[in-house]
Amino acid sequence: MTNPSEVWEPKRRELVKIESTGEVGTLLDRLWGKAQVRVIGGEIRWEVDPGDLVKPTDAERLRAKVRAVNSHDPKRSDIL
Repeated sequence: MTNPSEVWEPKRRELVKIESTGEVGTLLDRLWGKAQVRVIGGEIRWEVDPGDLVKPTDAERLRAKVRAVNSHDPKRSDIL
């Protein structure tokens, strides 16, 4: 369990993990009480509850970066 004094607050363009789905993506923005996340390798922008975002592990971050490179999509260059 996370120590309440060490609450992680992701910033825009940071990699996040959607806990309920296990997907890793880039936090795009927060609007109207929802977080907008673009899943790595996907074109769809997901709207999720900010409380469902967790910090990805180093292994999850690495897999997401490899997936971004393999997608050959220049829009994903912000995570490298």
